[in-house]
Amino acid sequence: MGAAGVLLALAMGAGRIVALGRKEPVLNELCALDPRRVSALKITRTADDAPAILDAVNGAADIMLDCVGDIPDPVSTQNALAALEPYGCALFVGGCFGDLAVNYEWMLDKQITMLGSSWYPRQGTAEMVGMIATGALDAEALRTRVFSLDEANDAVQWAEKGPGGLEHAALVP
Repeated sequence: MGAAGVLLALAMGAGRIVALGRKEPVLNELCALDPRRVSALKITRTADDAPAILDAVNGAADIMLDCVGDIPDPVSTQNALAALEPYGCALFVGGCFGDLAVNYEWMLDKQITMLGSSWYPRQGTAEMVGMIATGALDAEALRTRVFSLDEANDAVQWAEKGPGGLEHAALVP
């Protein structure tokens, strides 16, 4: 999901993207998409990441896209939240099932916007297809491993253990 977020941010004209993640090969691949606009930081999912994130975003980020996946500890999310600048926006599409403590006064003082979604709006698919059709969204960077419908369980298992990043599973009838 994070890699797709980087692709969409590039397509939407983001001037600078800092990808945070644990898999160095995936981070390197994302940087290679557009080395002028994409940089990466390998994180450890500990509080120790907070200063490195602040440094990577030069002290403040406009937007944070949280795609942490199914994890119990929201420390990575908290570290990234701390890097938002005033009027920043945090978008949560990950799957963290732990409680997220947010300092109420910090959120009000900085006027932070927070939005969460389990998936995406219904029109999102049509919008992404339109971006691909116009060439704004480069889907050529994606690599697909095809599974038949009979292999749906295999596809889920592969995706869970797979390399992630720009490689994804697709079910084809």
